[in-house]
Amino acid sequence: MSQYTEQWIYALQVVWLGLFSWFYGRGGIHNTAIRRYLGTGFMMLGIVGFSLWLGTFHWAYFSFWPIAAGGCTIGYGRKYENQKVFRRFLQGLVFGISPIALAIYNHAWGAWAFQIGLAIATCVVVGAFNVFANARKNETVIAALSFALVLFLVSKP
Repeated sequence: MSQYTEQWIYALQVVWLGLFSWFYGRGGIHNTAIRRYLGTGFMMLGIVGFSLWLGTFHWAYFSFWPIAAGGCTIGYGRKYENQKVFRRFLQGLVFGISPIALAIYNHAWGAWAFQIGLAIATCVVVGAFNVFANARKNETVIAALSFALVLFLVSKP
């Protein structure tokens, strides 16, 4: 595979992440199933497509979808700040753990650890403290950063 092809793949992964963030944010407006199942299913489709393209597909990658969808079901709105922070921490942890099969089969432990930290930090800081004071922006940033490295965990052999 040429370096130009690889560069196209990685650039398209960023575009795919942007489209995923639309599903995630759209599911925050109305009909949470869009975020939970359609959005995470779209990311799953990206994992399958890019791993097939790179020749690294493994059936274990399908574990991503139920874990990520489960993270989207964690309720995070609470009256007390410490409850919100704890629930957002849990959500970020689940989002971060969701691509574990990609880390295992691609030996991407360092990138996966970074993914976990990024997901937790994003969910807590952006989600619990509403740093952008705009729900649409907050949700887009949460989606983009909490899942930023998922597709990049798919590596070529």
